[in-house]
Amino acid sequence: MTPRLARIALCGFAFLAGAVATNALYFQNSGQSPGRPVADRRPDKVTPEKAAWGERKSSRPSLQANSVKLDNPPEPGAADGKPDTIRAIQRELASRGYGPLTVDGVPGLATRAAIMAFEADEGLPLNGIANEQLLKVILLGATEADIAARAQTTARAQDVIRVAQNWLLTLGYQPGPATGTMTDETRNAIRAFETNAGLTPKGRISAEVIKRLADSVPLKAAAR
Repeated sequence: MTPRLARIALCGFAFLAGAVATNALYFQNSGQSPGRPVADRRPDKVTPEKAAWGERKSSRPSLQANSVKLDNPPEPGAADGKPDTIRAIQRELASRGYGPLTVDGVPGLATRAAIMAFEADEGLPLNGIANEQLLKVILLGATEADIAARAQTTARAQDVIRVAQNWLLTLGYQPGPATGTMTDETRNAIRAFETNAGLTPKGRISAEVIKRLADSVPLKAAAR
């Protein structure tokens, strides 16, 4: 072997030895032996604090009038459209005076109330669902088929009505029992509230009514 080849071989051996030493030091500091896969590491210990936090995160507040935030839907609706569709509905309703609405693609309480106000004005059953069919009705008008498909008040709309009824009761109005049904008593109570709030009395659920009610009723801690 020539002196040049000997020097190359010596340098290669020194580099390899340094790499092995560095690798061993890394695994020693990290507590993991070489060759042990990351997936075999012992999981973190679940402390009582972590368990309690996970329980609080997974729990869902019950639907009560003065515990529902304005931006939250009473329940996620499986029949609601995709976020892009919901945003288009929110923009169209806001441009037609059914606001105040946040164009965020989330069918929150105010969005459902705005939909119900539009439905009431168009003589449609209170549905409160933000989907492609509603967007078509807003843009093109309702057909007999659309009216037939929306033949009854949905559970989503009933939730919004029930929230409004409970809020009205809390404020001393007389909307009748909080059953989620739009009765004459509920319409009269809404008109009285609208008059006192400086709004045009229309006697229907709307985003403006829901917002004014939410501003008037203190939010209490939701029941778990």
